[in-house]
Amino acid sequence: MTREEFLVRCANAWDAGLCTSDRIKLLERWIDMIARFEGGQVHIFAEHLEEERTRLNGMYSSSCLANDLDGYALTRFAAILSHHCQACAADPKAWWTRPGFCKHVKPRNCGGDDD
Repeated sequence: MTREEFLVRCANAWDAGLCTSDRIKLLERWIDMIARFEGGQVHIFAEHLEEERTRLNGMYSSSCLANDLDGYALTRFAAILSHHCQACAADPKAWWTRPGFCKHVKPRNCGGDDD
């Protein structure tokens, strides 16, 4: 991916309303949470989980991912950034979280090319 392609993806995510200061802070916290878990700092991981429980007040285990508006926005943001096809990643109407529906290039796990 080139710098220009990356910036187009970022612009698409921005235009889709996926990038806010609060969401970027949440993304950093999620990454920190996983890094703490992988690093064996389970007590800090547990603190993060408690923060998530508080943030998701009212979300039940039977809820779908889209019930967490900020979390799902970050999922969509990550899907735009990581999509195997630039055409879909730049398309405001594409279903970014479902790369298997891309008609341009097969996903890597299906034997297609990346760029």
